[in-house]
Amino acid sequence: MNAIMKSYLFARKLHMRRIPVIPNLITICNRILFSCDIPPTSEIHPTTKLGHNGLGLVIHPNSAIGENSVIMQQVTIGGNHGKMRVQDGREFGHPIIGKNVFVGAGAKIVGPIFIGDNVIIGANSVVTKDCISNGVYAGIPAKRLKDIPDQDPNNNLHYGNF
Repeated sequence: MNAIMKSYLFARKLHMRRIPVIPNLITICNRILFSCDIPPTSEIHPTTKLGHNGLGLVIHPNSAIGENSVIMQQVTIGGNHGKMRVQDGREFGHPIIGKNVFVGAGAKIVGPIFIGDNVIIGANSVVTKDCISNGVYAGIPAKRLKDIPDQDPNNNLHYGNF
């Protein structure tokens, strides 16, 4: 686990215990030291890996990232200026990312969208619509390029040590 992830998890733990000032100070230190904005209010699974210590990473305060995901540098995961969506009786305006997702360098994921499980998002892609599970998405705007079978033994997104 890299330093930025440890820092985020510590700030998240303090935020969940309703300690008001320290998580915000940690977030400010992360902006200065790692050039990234990962608020303690976002839900990021502890097994998520951030490439290059999260350099340039910007995450929406309410977004969620599932387990075993890999997020590379210069990625933006954000809202879309108040655009909201209702799903299962709850309203949200931020991305929700599933399990085992790889997000390539420089990708932008914006708006109230779902990214399914086992998805690969190519570098510098702009994702503005939902991504169905088990697929490769790339382009501006991102389009599904390839299917990834569930039983594919090479469908392992845990390559590299971050």
